[in-house]
Amino acid sequence: MRVLNYLGIFILPLALMLAGEILLDIIGQRMSPGLLRSSTNAGLGVAVSILIYFIVRYFLKAVALKTPLVGNLSSLVIGLFIGVFVSVVSGVGYGLLNGYQLQFENFFTDVHFKALVNVFPALSEEIVFRGSIVNAIIQLAGNAWGIAAGSIPFGILHLLGVLFGNTVTISQIFGISFAGMMLSLVYVNFGVCGAFACHLVWNSLVTGWIKVYGIEDKAAISSLEGSWVTCTALLITSILLAFAWRARVKADAGF
Repeated sequence: MRVLNYLGIFILPLALMLAGEILLDIIGQRMSPGLLRSSTNAGLGVAVSILIYFIVRYFLKAVALKTPLVGNLSSLVIGLFIGVFVSVVSGVGYGLLNGYQLQFENFFTDVHFKALVNVFPALSEEIVFRGSIVNAIIQLAGNAWGIAAGSIPFGILHLLGVLFGNTVTISQIFGISFAGMMLSLVYVNFGVCGAFACHLVWNSLVTGWIKVYGIEDKAAISSLEGSWVTCTALLITSILLAFAWRARVKADAGF
């Protein structure tokens, strides 16, 4: 029974998340692009994510582990600020170092549609990876293993993006692994709400940077996400979050 409970923590949520992605992709293909399709995607995505959350919560309790740290409105706002910071530093830095003429007038074109469409991947991935996997492994094996579990597998899983017609490169997987590390540290500091907000901002704005550069090649997203500029921004942010986490743990322990 204990083995089944651990499968419920580490495998079942992943399977439900991938099934949700496929389901929403199928529904999206049957609807015309626009606000209705984006809103439907977001609404169904939230419903599936809530289901995954309660499944995760149930199996964590079954093995006497702490349930996911949810966070609050303040966590959400902080996550938004972190996401904007990393996005701006990465986007502007990558553009300038590659000699692009930055054209900001098209940056926010359709950003509301992108935000709605990205609600499910951002929310479900944070519940599955941070609320379930990182949360459980920190309790079972320690902090370092928990953060590693939220970064490297997170990057590797994005290879499945090719199934949805996305361009995926090795350097991008490397960058996404750094992003997973940062999001894991956002989670331990500010909960699922903070990590979700940070994740949503990046996903929603990344295509906007490609428009700022004045290029149409979608493969540029892979280059941006895997660039050394982005990895550096993610690493520096992760270090700052790690220090904040350490200080809080010491404060809670009364040191």
